[in-house]
Parts: sequence; C-alpha cells; structure tokens
Amino acid sequence: MIKKIISLFLVFLLVFTFALPSCAYGIKRDYAGHWAENSVQSWVDKGYIKGYSDGSVKPEGLVTRAEFIKLANNVFDFKETADISFTDVNKEQWYYREVQKACKAGYINGVSQTKFAPDDKLTREQAAVIIAKITKLGFSSAEEADIFNDSSKISGWAKGYVASAFDAHLLKGYTDNNFKPKNPIKRAEAIVTLDRTKSKMDSD
Repeated sequence: MIKKIISLFLVFLLVFTFALPSCAYGIKRDYAGHWAENSVQSWVDKGYIKGYSDGSVKPEGLVTRAEFIKLANNVFDFKETADISFTDVNKEQWYYREVQKACKAGYINGVSQTKFAPDDKLTREQAAVIIAKITKLGFSSAEEADIFNDSSKISGWAKGYVASAFDAHLLKGYTDNNFKPKNPIKRAEAIVTLDRTKSKMDSD
C-alpha cells in the first residue's frame, strides 16, 4: 500500500513539474526568437535589466525617459548625483535618484527648466542625443543625417547627434532608409543601442 502511494505521488510530481510554465521558475523568455534575443539574454544574465512581475521582458514594449536612464545608469555605472529641482520628479518616486545620476553624468536634460517628463516615452532622436553625449561623440554636421529619407523630421537640436550616433554604428535606421526620429524607442532597441555603446566605450 505504501509503495503504491509513493508511486502515485512520484507520478503526480513528475506530471506537475512538466506542466509548470517557465515563468514559475522566474523565467519567461518572451524574447526567444526575437532579433535582439542574444543581447537581451546577455543583459538578463548580467543583471542590467529585470523582467516585469510575470518574468517577461517585453522586448517590443516602449521605454519611458525614466526607464531609459535607469538602464544607462546601470550599464555605465553612473553613481554620482546632482541636485535637481524638477517639479515632476520628487523624492518618493523610484526614479528620483536615477534622474539625479543622469543629470550629474550630463547626458540628458529636462524637457524644460522645470519639467523632466519621466513618464514620457523616449524617442529615437532623444536616444541618439543621449548615447552621443555618453560616448562624447559630439555634434556632427547636421547634413550628415540627410542620408535618411525622413531627415527633415529630425529635430534641429538632435540632427547632429543622430548623425554622430549613426556614423558610429550605435543607432541605425530602418530597412526603408528612414530613421523615424519621433518614434518611441522599444525595449529591445534600447538594449541593443546601449549594448553597442558600452562595447564602443570598452574598446576605445
């Protein structure tokens, strides 16, 4: 009788174990087969990025300004902080110190003197400015960005930085030869872009 109970228990355990979804172990590889899978997996392994509460990474999800600087601060180990006085960033918010670090590192400004817009989606041209400043590439000739079909849509304050980021192969255009500067950057794009930036800085 005891042997029968043990056998039934083992069968139940085996079936139950195989029935568990991968997220039950804290892993939900929703980026498997994605074009950025290798970079995303590397970041997960290094602890640069954490999944959501369900364990997913959501590579096609959009990134806010606060989320992007969190990633950048993690990757480049920015720790020093600056005093900030943005009216839309207060000490109780998770990104308060991240904004302080980013401002101290000097790679991002507010959208105005009083607003940081932490919950706004970060655009591709804003990302170009950030990585160009982090790598100290500088502001290239704006005309160099005219290689893109939609270069007229790139903001004047960002155009030279877009050219610099593109020339350094840190941020690319799309297959239709558009840059899509006003498009919010996706999580996978952000990871790959920052990963390229980190590799460039490590090799320089």
